[in-house]
Amino acid sequence: MTMEIEGFSLKYLQIWDKRSTVRHLERFQPTARDVASQIVPDNALPFSHSINDLNLSGEAVRWYAAMQCYRFMEEIALVESDVIVRLCNLLANRQHDWHLPFAARQVAMTIATDESYHALVAREFMENVQHLTGFKPNGLPGRCAVDVALEGVQSHVTESLWNDFQIIALCLAENAIVDELVGLARDTEPDNAFHCVLSEHMLDEGRHRKFFQQLLKFQWAALDPTARDSIARVLPTYLDLWLARDEPMEDALEDLEAVGASSSNLLVLKRKFLSARSGKHDNPMWQNVRNALRVAGMDTNAYLQQQLIIGGWLIPSNGQSQAKP
Repeated sequence: MTMEIEGFSLKYLQIWDKRSTVRHLERFQPTARDVASQIVPDNALPFSHSINDLNLSGEAVRWYAAMQCYRFMEEIALVESDVIVRLCNLLANRQHDWHLPFAARQVAMTIATDESYHALVAREFMENVQHLTGFKPNGLPGRCAVDVALEGVQSHVTESLWNDFQIIALCLAENAIVDELVGLARDTEPDNAFHCVLSEHMLDEGRHRKFFQQLLKFQWAALDPTARDSIARVLPTYLDLWLARDEPMEDALEDLEAVGASSSNLLVLKRKFLSARSGKHDNPMWQNVRNALRVAGMDTNAYLQQQLIIGGWLIPSNGQSQAKP
């Protein structure tokens, strides 16, 4: 297993030298023409199916779209700089109970470099859009969801396993982020400014996802059964704090209220959202995370399956009894 991740990492480093955006791509700079129309299209906005029912002006919808752009870019900047970079440095520089080859540690440093650059690009894009449109952010999050979730479970993880748990969270976050970016890019036109900046970001994130899938597989195999069970007990709570939260909906409603939507209409929107919301197992971000667990071989762990079922993230299936401990 060590030779497998070492070989993958050596190839990764060669590709990074040739393709990393921080070294080889002049970043996209929006112009006044790029932001003259709605920067995030209707189909990529929260409450996209109900916006027309609010009787907002075109300029009001344009403002609302800009706010969602700011919130998304700020979340990227925070998760990249406050979590991914920090944990990549932990991965590269700390000793672990499992042997991590030098090449893999070097990959972690390249990813920290990429992500610092992505945070810079996200913040610069926000500033440029604000300058070109005159739309100021309507309150931004001070912390990203991953950071909040990690803080929420730290007291439930033993000190000896905390670094391992954080690295697993790092691997899952990098897998979830890629698919979210892909989905948003798919919902926007190629000449859209939001699409352009997302596409540049994805050039690096696809490589990151593959590395962290390999790392998660390697790390999980290296952990002893007791450590796996301890992590499995906490993972559903972590997922609750990370993915099953209402803050994005509340923020979008706050923006719609600021732009003139009536309280009665917003209450109807909220009720529709809550009534249409399915179980945690249907959360789109969870599907991305679940795929990472599958690639890493974690989905066959019987105890982890049991904990995810209890937490509402998995539905019991007939094949559950065939899971391996």
